[in-house]
Amino acid sequence: MRDNHVDKNKEIYENLYARKLGFRFAFGVQQKRKTIKYILKKLKIILKNKKVLDIGFGSGDMLFIFDNSCELYGIEISENAVERCSIKAKKLEYKHDFRVADLSLELPPWKEKFDVIICSHVLEHIPNDEDIIKWIAEHLSNSGIAIIAVPIKEKKISQEEDNKNELHYREYTPIEFNNKLNNQNLEVINIASIENDSIDHFLNSIRRKGKVFVVISKMLGAAFSLTPFPILSFIDTIFNKFYPYKNYTVVVKGNK
Repeated sequence: MRDNHVDKNKEIYENLYARKLGFRFAFGVQQKRKTIKYILKKLKIILKNKKVLDIGFGSGDMLFIFDNSCELYGIEISENAVERCSIKAKKLEYKHDFRVADLSLELPPWKEKFDVIICSHVLEHIPNDEDIIKWIAEHLSNSGIAIIAVPIKEKKISQEEDNKNELHYREYTPIEFNNKLNNQNLEVINIASIENDSIDHFLNSIRRKGKVFVVISKMLGAAFSLTPFPILSFIDTIFNKFYPYKNYTVVVKGNK
């Protein structure tokens, strides 16, 4: 049964991916792309001839990190996201299969095994997170990895602010989330705890101050989008003293 969380998420993301401008200078998108790219490089994953799935692919920026010798698969709640990414994939000559689906009602439709599965900031948006984690475990190839990112329970910035996100069913502690992974025989092989999330919250705090500050926030976001990942991470550690937000990004493999 659908609920207000799902409907609100769908409305927001349909509007977001209807934008005519791309996401090259959208910091929220680029921080995730840079994080995934950094992890793949650190693990020495070859970005060719892979079968890649992104659950909740959004703008598609994380999928298009991979060479066009790869087969790209993706699932999204937003029809606009599927349409725009399908056009781009066709133009860049990727073999691809992008589908619209509501993960609160159905699991991804594929029976294939995947070399890389990405699931970035999706599990907190759906009621049945453990069903999706189980599906991921069952659909990794023998040498496959999954990169999964979730928000962790955050500190209060002030007594007046509870930091609750109305689009989230839950947030996690690292121990809670690792237990969910272990329950599905997924072994954590790498953790990247910094995803430049404090910078994103700083930009959001500026944006809320008024129209002029929205412009300032977008300009700063564009500048940060062009900043190399190691420098961003250094800046984030400084910002984190004032905006103590973090995400939890793990790389897992099947423990067969």
